Amino acid sequence: MNYSIKKLVRFVFLMLSVLASEQSTAQSYILKGTVVDSDSSFTIPNSYVVNSKTFAGTITNGIGYFELSVAQGDTLIFSNVG
Repeated sequence: MNYSIKKLVRFVFLMLSVLASEQSTAQSYILKGTVVDSDSSFTIPNSYVVNSKTFAGTITNGIGYFELSVAQGDTLIFSNVG
C-alpha cells in the first residue's frame, strides 16, 4: 500500500510539472485592432471581443479600437448588439 501511494504521488508531481512547463512555454501577445463593418468600413464601437480559449475579453472603445492578450492559435469571438 505504501509503495502505491508513493507511486501515485510521483505521478501527480510529474503531471503537475509537465502542465506547468507547458503553460510557461505558451507565448502571449497583445493584439491591437479595430472592429469595422465589412460593408461600409465604419468602425463599430462597444463591440465585445472575447478569446474563446481563455474567456478573457474586452469591449471596443468609441472608435472600435481594442487590445487583448492572445496566444498563437487562439480564436477570437466578436459580437455586437444593435
